[in-house]
Amino acid sequence: MTLERPTLTREYLQTNEELLAAADSWHGPIAFDTEFIRTRTFFPIPGLYQLATDSYSYLIDPVTIEAWAPLIARLDASTPVVMHSCSEDLELLNHHVSVQPGALFDTQVAYGFITEKYSASYAALVADYAGLELDKGATRSNWLKRPLTDAQVGYAHEDVTWLLQIRERMLEQLEELGRLDWCEQEMRKATTYNTQDPLAYYLNLGSAWRLNAAQLGALRNLCSWREQQARAEDVPRNKVVSDDVLLTLAHEQRLDDAALRDNLPSQLQRRYGDDLLDAHEQGLDDTQFLQPISKPLTSGENKLVKDLRDVAKTRAQDLGMAPELLARKREVEKFVRGLRDSRDSLHNYSDWRAEIVGDDFRSLVARGASSSSNSSASSDEVSH
Repeated sequence: MTLERPTLTREYLQTNEELLAAADSWHGPIAFDTEFIRTRTFFPIPGLYQLATDSYSYLIDPVTIEAWAPLIARLDASTPVVMHSCSEDLELLNHHVSVQPGALFDTQVAYGFITEKYSASYAALVADYAGLELDKGATRSNWLKRPLTDAQVGYAHEDVTWLLQIRERMLEQLEELGRLDWCEQEMRKATTYNTQDPLAYYLNLGSAWRLNAAQLGALRNLCSWREQQARAEDVPRNKVVSDDVLLTLAHEQRLDDAALRDNLPSQLQRRYGDDLLDAHEQGLDDTQFLQPISKPLTSGENKLVKDLRDVAKTRAQDLGMAPELLARKREVEKFVRGLRDSRDSLHNYSDWRAEIVGDDFRSLVARGASSSSNSSASSDEVSH
């Protein structure tokens, strides 16, 4: 059954007083979205917040409003906040108003349990459930410029108009399919924003596995310094120093001015040289609590990743759900790396996915272990 357009009264909230007055009526589930700019800054800059109830659609102006307690209280409540593809929105909310929505429902995640589409857009959901094609022309417009254009206002309202109805239909479908519990488990993971520890950034640099302990300590400190500097200046990381340069500097047994001159523009050397020298020197000796970076997968491990993902894809197709929910490549690779330490558990597949692919994964792992043993035995016989 095609959804009918809800009749919502539109309001534009531009003052602290208007926000406070409107928030008195926000008791049930709400739909929420954000518009922001992030081109030359480390942190996203809020351009507009959109919120809808079953009767109203609000545009909330972060350019003019300063007192955010009413919005924070509503987002932090136990009643549902419905969003679509919320990861970047959560980062914005964390930075701007320091809130994590308490009961979040992401329609993009839920759609993957109902169809085989994993990263469907909001426009695709509206087309599916309401039979309408949305105008997305204002997506990349300047959300900090005032006044907003009519196109921006219309686009912003549409971005929350359908979310509550779509959630209700999705809940019915998930119940019918018996997947509501799976979806809720996945939702709890997918809708939580965690600020990255500056000391952990080096773990993102996969090629760092070649470094020895002292070099890895240097890299950790260099990355941590760069992370904090970028945040302090509110600029993208590569505007301070790029990942590649930090990796190169970490290889140095003792970093000096000559190495900095070879790898940095003169203005960056003058600006950051002393800090880089200090971070590198401290890191060489600070190797406590280093987390090792896993070596690349072997050819045998890559084959296992492919086999596991093929099995998961087949199971997902049988169920009519998105294969990526069962076996994103990155997560299957993490699982296979975990087998290096223990072949007796499913590691990060101990959640709802174990119900679907757990037995298949165990069988493939056991088969691979058996093949490895047979190969070793054959090699031993030849050597004798």
